[in-house]
Amino acid sequence: MFWSCLFFTLVAVATASIVPISYQCGNQSFFTTDNGIIRSHSGYDVGHDYGKNLDCVWTIEAPEGKFVELVANTFHLEGSG
Repeated sequence: MFWSCLFFTLVAVATASIVPISYQCGNQSFFTTDNGIIRSHSGYDVGHDYGKNLDCVWTIEAPEGKFVELVANTFHLEGSG
């Protein structure tokens, strides 16, 4: 199966700590607040699907003693055919 769109809310991370996170494919962003939003790709808000053969990876890290909670607000899958 391929992911067509992905939308997470990032909550409960460390206050005033730099938490590296990739916001969309090929870009790197840093959250320094307790929460943030990850959108899978540019155009997500207007219904654009992933391009063909696109492979996106997000790395989320929290400082020692803190945790990351992902809440999927929207999650779509489509068949491979």
